[in-house]
Amino acid sequence: MKPEDLIKQIKSLVPVPDIAFKLNELVDNDVAGVNDALRVLATDPVLSAKLLRIANSPIYGNRAKVDTLERAVMLVGMNGLRELVWTAVAMESFVNSNIPSAAHKLIWSESLYTAMLAKNLAAKCRVMNKSRLFLAGLLHDVGRLVMYQCMPNEMSIVMSYVDDEKMSLVDAESLEFGFTHAEVGGELLKNWNLPASLVDTAFYHHEPSRCSLHKMESAVVNIAANIAALKMLNIPLDINELNISAKTWEITGLSKKSVESVIEISEDQYQDAKQVFFIPTGIAA
Repeated sequence: MKPEDLIKQIKSLVPVPDIAFKLNELVDNDVAGVNDALRVLATDPVLSAKLLRIANSPIYGNRAKVDTLERAVMLVGMNGLRELVWTAVAMESFVNSNIPSAAHKLIWSESLYTAMLAKNLAAKCRVMNKSRLFLAGLLHDVGRLVMYQCMPNEMSIVMSYVDDEKMSLVDAESLEFGFTHAEVGGELLKNWNLPASLVDTAFYHHEPSRCSLHKMESAVVNIAANIAALKMLNIPLDINELNISAKTWEITGLSKKSVESVIEISEDQYQDAKQVFFIPTGIAA
């Protein structure tokens, strides 16, 4: 079994609407414009409504209400539109994922918190297009969903290694499968033809220094994900005790003090974002 084999299975389990792939093509087409995108979106009013909801969410922080899709597209641009669409796709994938409720709650909550914190940390790093880091954070652990969907019994064994043997998740996955959720997630996003920054972040969010082109994004998500893992388990947070390498801190240029100042803001925004991102039944993080 290889990550590519799982991706072939997951296509039927997590269907992606054709409109998402059409918009991918439009964004990559230099001659396509806003009107072309709006014509495609007009074919899916349900998705369009979700995009407006997201555009008015804490992710974008617009003070004035965005009341039309045209205005939303004008505000975020074509690349931003792709992020909006795939954020909506990710939301549906998480909510409709048929995996054990405890795992579902944890992955969903951690991913949403990671996304919000990554966006805010990106501002501290002077990263352009902070909303891109939101999507990177939201999708960074999508490989875990795939593995739970396709191999639920084997993932139970993996989690027993984590709980009983105190192994890290990636070490336990490597022992059981020979690959990790990071590789599976990266392969899925690559299959979806998403931008390389999102693919690389999924691949390397546990080892940002190994990423050649998008170290910053991977490092920001690594920090955010480490914090989210503790927060969602209600474990007291000590920045100095986080499993974050010195190299990762160096890549971002963030100080531990600066991260602490962002956490409180992110927690408030996370609570607001939960109202936008339809938390699955039984999840009350």
